[in-house]
Amino acid sequence: MRGNIDNNIIITENFNIPLSIMDTITRQINWKTQNLNNIVDQLDLSDIYRTLHPIIAKYTFFSTANETYFRTDYTLGPRNNLGKFKKTEILSNIF
Repeated sequence: MRGNIDNNIIITENFNIPLSIMDTITRQINWKTQNLNNIVDQLDLSDIYRTLHPIIAKYTFFSTANETYFRTDYTLGPRNNLGKFKKTEILSNIF
């Protein structure tokens, strides 16, 4: 799987699930998160925001059904190129 990813590629996606316990207010993850993390690991990618902000909890989604906040939007990049990224942030946007 790793051979299909170029070292300069960046993947930006809404996965609809949190990648880590820091990305959900409930601090719980499930098998879907574990499966997605396995794929991210196999591709040797890393969450750029979480790398630059390891202890800051910010969220990009609010579930009205569960009344829970999540971060479901991610920018992933190759682990060996993470030094190229200097700044990333989550901005609030209200429509």
